[in-house]
Amino acid sequence: MRHKVNTPLLFLDVETTGLDPEKHQLLEIAAVMVDTGLNHIGKPFERLVATPRDSSVLIFDDAALLLALESGLLAEWAAVGYKHKPLDVYRELLEWVESKGVDKPVLAGSNPTFDRKWLAKYFPDVEALLHYRTFDLNTFYLSRSEPKPESPHRAFADVLKDIDFLREVLSE
Repeated sequence: MRHKVNTPLLFLDVETTGLDPEKHQLLEIAAVMVDTGLNHIGKPFERLVATPRDSSVLIFDDAALLLALESGLLAEWAAVGYKHKPLDVYRELLEWVESKGVDKPVLAGSNPTFDRKWLAKYFPDVEALLHYRTFDLNTFYLSRSEPKPESPHRAFADVLKDIDFLREVLSE
């Protein structure tokens, strides 16, 4: 790798039923903390998030529903049922981030502004642990002549794709 980042990064991705955290639901979250050489710091975090029982129906926008169906996310999410309650996932993610011992990691990914909105809504204590800056890989995608690779629209696969892409960019 020719270049390095100068701070640990928290690659995080969420899959949701739409774009609005006030109206839509969180379905899946994954995160990988990396050091300045983009090496994983400990194990990754990956959870499907159950919809609270008082929410009788998932509210999808059309595009999100299609993506959830095509990626297999909706089928897997339905099969898991109410296993990962939102409050449990909240506590687990907070504990996971704190266990890395990284002070103010920078949130990174293909759309960290979107992901941060969901963190602020569902995981405010986790969002408070992060640096105020974000590392948006779309900047690199926009500067290239080839199209952005298709997203698998699964949180963990998207996180790994983003880390691999940054490795590629830094090796140029």
